[in-house]
Amino acid sequence: MVQTMLPNEVHRRYRSLDTIAFWKGTEYRTFLHYMSVVIYKDYMFENAYKHYLLYFCAITLFSTKAHQQFWQLGGRLLTLFVKNFETYYGRSHLTSNVHNLLHVYSDVLNHGELDKFSSYRSENHYQLLKKWVHSGTRCLEQVANRVHHFASIHNFKTCTPPPYPILTRNQDGVHINKNFVLRPNRKDQWFLTRSKGIVKFLKVSNNANQTVLIGSQFDCMAELFHLETSDDIGRIDLSSSDLHIYKVNNNTSTSFVEVPLKSILCKLVCVPLPSRSLSRYVFDPDLSADFCAFFPLLHTFQ
Repeated sequence: MVQTMLPNEVHRRYRSLDTIAFWKGTEYRTFLHYMSVVIYKDYMFENAYKHYLLYFCAITLFSTKAHQQFWQLGGRLLTLFVKNFETYYGRSHLTSNVHNLLHVYSDVLNHGELDKFSSYRSENHYQLLKKWVHSGTRCLEQVANRVHHFASIHNFKTCTPPPYPILTRNQDGVHINKNFVLRPNRKDQWFLTRSKGIVKFLKVSNNANQTVLIGSQFDCMAELFHLETSDDIGRIDLSSSDLHIYKVNNNTSTSFVEVPLKSILCKLVCVPLPSRSLSRYVFDPDLSADFCAFFPLLHTFQ
């Protein structure tokens, strides 16, 4: 599954599970959001997989303000996940980190979506701290001195952000904003419209001073999973389509569409679904997939 091509906005590519000891935090996050529900389905018993979906759905809901109306439901999902955790993973793994999941809902209410107060953004700066520390003593003083020196020789200027949308250098794609680009290639060509249509971007056109995206839209799509359970409050019924996650047959018919920028909801990550069980057969990248799963690139919601 490392053959899956991630969009340009995801800077760290998938690495094999053989290298999991060296994974960075952002790699775990990417695996959680865009691959885990595809891979785990073939390796977990049905009940354990449904239990994992509680966690997956909750974290997905908390990862973007676009799902804010479901945040209370996300809190219920995490509570139920922790309550039944011992059944599937054993009491020895019921650590404080698992208990802390019970407080994520209140943290999100206080601070906003998870990326607003996560440490992922600082991860790339750790390499600078390592370079600035030359000995094992007075580490804080070394870092402070080098930060002061760095600030003394660099003048920071406030730059006015350019007016979006902006065409890419070769004019075949478009930057919707600084964190969202569409190009006619396999990894950057998928997006979701506000009318819940999955569109394959082909080219950009300017009609009457209005930027319009030309593409082909799937005529039919289905939910990837459906979560049905209950807790002390009542029934929980959640479809993957509520999270804007869909499954599409690659052979389904498509329609030519013209989409104005205001009709774009988010960019999509396309994950080919294995044609046979990953737990029983070695994954063959040359074996074409009949179905693909589409996941919203969470930070691109408009």
